[in-house]
Amino acid sequence: GIQFRLLLLSIIPPLLVVSALAYYFIHSHFVDLENALKEKGRITTNQLAISSIYGVFSANSEVLNEITSALLRETDIVSIQIFDALGGTLAKSEQKPLPSTEELIFFQHSVTIHSFSKENKESIALLLEQGPSQTIKTIGSVRVALSLENTHKKQKTYLINSLLLIFMGITCSILITIWLSRTISRPIISLTKTANALANGNMNARANYCNTAEIGQLVQSFNSMAETVQQTQSHLLNQVDIAVSELNKTLIHLEDKNKSLEKTTQLAVSQNKTKSQFIAHISHEIRTPMNGILGFIELLTNSALSLQQLDQAQLIKTSATNLLTIVNEILDYSSLETGNFKVNISTFNFREIIENCASIITPISGNVQVIIDIDNTIPCHITSDPNRLQQIITNLLGNANKFTQQGHIILRCRKHTAHSLFISVSDTGIGIHQNKINNLFQPFKQLNEYTIDNKLGTGLGLTISKNIIQRLKGSIGVCSRYKTGSTFWINLPVKLSAPEATTLKHQYFIVVDSFELRRKAFVKQLVFLGYTVLDVPSLDQLNNQKVTPCDLLFYAKKDTSKLSESLSEKIRSFVIGPTIYITHSSLTKANCLSLPCRSSHLKSIIKNQLSPILDLPILTSQPPHKQRNTVSIFIADDNEINRLLLQSQLKDYCNNITLAIDGKSALTYLQKYKYDLILLDLQMPFYSGLELIKIIKQANALNHDSPVIAITAHAQSHQRKKLIKAGFDECLIKPILMDQLEEILSLWLPESNLKNTDTSINNNDYVPALLQRTSQNTVLALNIFNKLFTELPEQSLLIDQALKAHNLHLAQEITHKLHGSVSFCGFSDIQQLAYNLEVCFPENDSQLIQFNFEQLKNKIINFSKQKDLILQQLQS
Repeated sequence: GIQFRLLLLSIIPPLLVVSALAYYFIHSHFVDLENALKEKGRITTNQLAISSIYGVFSANSEVLNEITSALLRETDIVSIQIFDALGGTLAKSEQKPLPSTEELIFFQHSVTIHSFSKENKESIALLLEQGPSQTIKTIGSVRVALSLENTHKKQKTYLINSLLLIFMGITCSILITIWLSRTISRPIISLTKTANALANGNMNARANYCNTAEIGQLVQSFNSMAETVQQTQSHLLNQVDIAVSELNKTLIHLEDKNKSLEKTTQLAVSQNKTKSQFIAHISHEIRTPMNGILGFIELLTNSALSLQQLDQAQLIKTSATNLLTIVNEILDYSSLETGNFKVNISTFNFREIIENCASIITPISGNVQVIIDIDNTIPCHITSDPNRLQQIITNLLGNANKFTQQGHIILRCRKHTAHSLFISVSDTGIGIHQNKINNLFQPFKQLNEYTIDNKLGTGLGLTISKNIIQRLKGSIGVCSRYKTGSTFWINLPVKLSAPEATTLKHQYFIVVDSFELRRKAFVKQLVFLGYTVLDVPSLDQLNNQKVTPCDLLFYAKKDTSKLSESLSEKIRSFVIGPTIYITHSSLTKANCLSLPCRSSHLKSIIKNQLSPILDLPILTSQPPHKQRNTVSIFIADDNEINRLLLQSQLKDYCNNITLAIDGKSALTYLQKYKYDLILLDLQMPFYSGLELIKIIKQANALNHDSPVIAITAHAQSHQRKKLIKAGFDECLIKPILMDQLEEILSLWLPESNLKNTDTSINNNDYVPALLQRTSQNTVLALNIFNKLFTELPEQSLLIDQALKAHNLHLAQEITHKLHGSVSFCGFSDIQQLAYNLEVCFPENDSQLIQFNFEQLKNKIINFSKQKDLILQQLQS
């Protein structure tokens, strides 16, 4: 408090000064007393030495004792001793008892005499002028001991008196200070209490008057302020009473509104639930006929049709696929609304996903050039959701193509930070007005006036993309200028894998393209593949440089006309290998490259151009071999079209197909007959698929160990997990295409039933199989075998290393390449084992993956052991 602070301020400084001065004077007096005693001892010793000369010289102890006894009566002297020249005691006097040694101070002085010569009187005169220059002789010594007792008593008395005076002075000072501080602090404390009373609501509290001028003025001002505050409070209370009255009326009105709003909310929740049920139901109802449409169209396109009929069938298939896309978008939006939308994080090949998205949009882009510009600082593999990323990029590219009639669309990918990527899709389309941009991400909102071909969608694409990006903790945005173009961008948080070292190749390429954006992007792709590249906008610029002839030249022609002879000659002067012509149209000529293209395809084209004999094409997975004799399949579906479709799709694989029209008849068949594969629709009369699976999978059931596949039109992401948990082995979502069925047959039917005895080959049939594929070209077959003997063991080792590192994605990529190589060669035994390994990767079953890999590895080892025999057969 202020009183305590005033006391400290008044007491501490004087106390410090008094303490310092007291210490100084007391200490000085103590030193003076001790010095006086020491001076007395020195003087006494000197006088005793002089007065003892005769007694010592004559060794007269009586004279010496009289001297010492008389001197002992002096204050503080407690002991006197006189010694001869040899240290013998001549006289000694001391008090009894003697104080302790610590309380004594000893002083000692020599007893000396002077020798004079008596030759003449001049010596005496000389002595008087210059002093004695004769020899000094010590004949003895005296020793005096003085006691400190009296000195200490004087010091103690002085100290007590000094402290008493100091204490009295400080006490008086404190009393005066307390009195003065109270005269200042009491009015202030009283004023503080009054202020606290006002703060606690006592508006009648007033401060007491004070005689002090300044504080009295402060008290008067404070009381005036308190009166003003009291008047203001009274006015405010009146206003509060009025406001409370108005608030009560408002609350009554709001309560009525809340009740109305609660009813409206309940109605909205009920309608939203009804909407979700309707979407799920209508999805199921649409997918069921769509299954028949797409399935039969697929069968129809594989049958003998005229060109016009085939074209019409393809148009029907395209329309049905577009309708299915719309249904999927509505389902995605519904899943996002209900919170059932899931993201699946995994490690994947980022460049492959981006290139696949661009490859999908390129065939429908027409005269619009699609460009992929991926920064080479981005690692090959990243960790995120590959399916959702592909969905977003495809959507953005599709929108750009929809609103762009000419020019280009460029997809740029950059590393934004160490943990995020920046991806943008820019076009030279019609652009968007600024006041329309805010509507882009609203559901079911479409900018119809901006489309160039009157193609409309659901208006959900960008909404779904934005929601997916938010689920991935990223952001999406757009910038656009009307009649100039638009740029949509996403900032995607990802986990970047460690950069992979690029294998530098010795080939040197030149890229000639006047379109700079396309040229720079294409050069980045070639550099990513490990090639050395020089890029120029025109051949004329090459003429001005000293250019080393390249292994391969990429040249972008401005039109499709044939090159002149002079231009062809100029091109040949810069390249020692072939020339590939760059275009953005879907040309299939051997010397043309349509951009953009996937890196794997570009690599294959370059290999084929540089050494076409030694490289194998990478083919897609081949379907399992058809077998018509030993397999029995059971199909249960209440929809006749679906039953006939599945029967038509499977008739080439099996003659023994049993059909059931409802759950009751299905149960009858399954309890009587054993089947190799069972397909069950989930929604059937009498017994649903979920009810049947519980009966089928009982331990004593006839088909408890047969694989059972669920057929459903519900496409929610959680559907498959729910069905697997219920007892199904796999799930097929309508519409069902042949690729899906072939994968199911390969995965779940016994391997022996899938192998075609007519086409399967023994160890000694590798040579005839490859000669058949190469049209009996033994040179080509020999080169291919040599490459296989090198590549297959290497690929097997790489798969093994990837599995040990738990990198299933990389292992699947290598298996896919291996599968394509042996499929091209017609080695069905290795092909089947590679296929078995490839299709089990999505299941993430480590035991099944390891089992299939061991089978494939052993088969490759056996194949490699036949190297000498195979080469001998070819050479003979």
